[in-house]
Amino acid sequence: MQNNRNYVQNLERFKIEEKTEESCCICLGEFSIGSRAIRMPQPCSHIFHQHCITKWLNISHTCPLCRRNI
Repeated sequence: MQNNRNYVQNLERFKIEEKTEESCCICLGEFSIGSRAIRMPQPCSHIFHQHCITKWLNISHTCPLCRRNI
């Protein structure tokens, strides 16, 4: 489980700066301006709310959208 925590800590974190039509596929919530998000590494680069993907990666080793192994 420690490797998974290290992986999550190294993911790109950022703050949503502008309105987007995208939503988090885990909670289906919109990305509001100022909310914290994490981008999965390439090639998928999918974006999720920080708290959603952190919980997801504690139980799974795949991207929740494309199911690519991490």
